[in-house]
Amino acid sequence: DITPPHVVSVFPDSILKNPKGEAKNSVIQISFNEPIDPSGVQGDFKIVDKQTYFALDKNQVFLKSDKSTQPVGTFNLVNNYQTLEFTPSKECGKNACGNPIYCLPVCDTAGANCKNDDYQILFKAAKTLAGSFESQPFSGVADLAGNALDGNNDGSAQTATTTLPVFDKWKMPDNYYWTFKIKDEIDSTSP
Repeated sequence: DITPPHVVSVFPDSILKNPKGEAKNSVIQISFNEPIDPSGVQGDFKIVDKQTYFALDKNQVFLKSDKSTQPVGTFNLVNNYQTLEFTPSKECGKNACGNPIYCLPVCDTAGANCKNDDYQILFKAAKTLAGSFESQPFSGVADLAGNALDGNNDGSAQTATTTLPVFDKWKMPDNYYWTFKIKDEIDSTSP
């Protein structure tokens, strides 16, 4: 297998597709075209750099929100390792049956006076060897065969910079980046 993985869909949709955003009891989902190596993409977020952004333990997945605190929950690979889901674990209400509802934080930092916040997520592509998609083990997001993430899905291996700061300089191939809006409201509509 020499085919690199790429992102086929995300939820919530990017701000460009959905400027109104999603309710705070949403699950964050990223679906890939093939199974992803679970090393470094599962777990919970830790505070990095004085709470300007958050990262998973192996520094391969990063999240930033300007007006919200650290999301409590876990990233897990599901769907035969092809879908990565962040499920919040902070209770924020009850549904019609009396069961708990879990939410992402929205506008809960000191002094935040808002109704929604823009979240940013960045996946760091694995470092590649000799211009191919063959990756250095555990250096970033890769598939189960060891092919580095093709963040812009152009079929060409491009090593993205890893010079800090993360969200200022890393929004380039082959890292994958998107931003979405989360509203400070709960969707309690029945299916």
